[in-house]
Amino acid sequence: MIATIASKGVTWSASDTYLIVTVAVLLVLSGFFAVAETSLVRMNKSRARSLRDQGRHGAKALVELSESPEKFLTRSCCWC
Repeated sequence: MIATIASKGVTWSASDTYLIVTVAVLLVLSGFFAVAETSLVRMNKSRARSLRDQGRHGAKALVELSESPEKFLTRSCCWC
């Protein structure tokens, strides 16, 4: 396809490059949020509580999110 474009004399502009980079970044962010959502939904709540009881950093927030994942899911959907 690139050879066809090159043979027709079509050139890339800077805005085309920015558009492709922007789409790629948004796809990566979408994948990150999808993985975060899956991890949160499948998180074992007793394991999260165990981590909190051990005093692990961030475990308190993890317990809160695992008990009510709709808070996280609503926020992540509004960002995109």
